Amino acid sequence: MQITRKMLETRLYEIFQKNAPVRQTGGATGKRGTNLYSPYPGNLKNNGIWQTNTGVRLDLNKVGYIWYANLKSRKPNYIEKSVSEFLQWLVSLGGRIL
Repeated sequence: MQITRKMLETRLYEIFQKNAPVRQTGGATGKRGTNLYSPYPGNLKNNGIWQTNTGVRLDLNKVGYIWYANLKSRKPNYIEKSVSEFLQWLVSLGGRIL
């Protein structure tokens, strides 16, 4: 199987999308105009994670509470889990972690 850069970027993006925490309750939360404002459940998943030409970007300008959600959400450490899951996927393809 041919492993391409685009395939790796897409897989990393999909893993981040899958592991991103999403609130179960509806409506806005936080104070409008601040970094901790979330207009709807799934805002982090839909607006905070971008696939770029060089990989995946967690956009703090659009969703300022990415790091707070990483620590305090119902799915804590989703960033670390996503990176670990991506590395395990690379190992399953035949790669090694040095």
